[in-house]
Amino acid sequence: MNEHLTTLDRLLASHDWYYNYSDDHSQYCRGRDQRAAINTEQLRLITEGKATTEEITALTHKYCPKNR
Repeated sequence: MNEHLTTLDRLLASHDWYYNYSDDHSQYCRGRDQRAAINTEQLRLITEGKATTEEITALTHKYCPKNR
């Protein structure tokens, strides 16, 4: 794995993929903020040329539930 993907890997592994179904507003906000951090890291990696879109997509699909 590309060494620059370690932060993204950690963010994806700890993300609550079902946060938007939560009745608890604080859980929803935490998940929303996690997702924003993931998006920011993905964009940074692409913009700085540290990872390809294919690498990021493959890593994201590793953690994202199949029905998402």
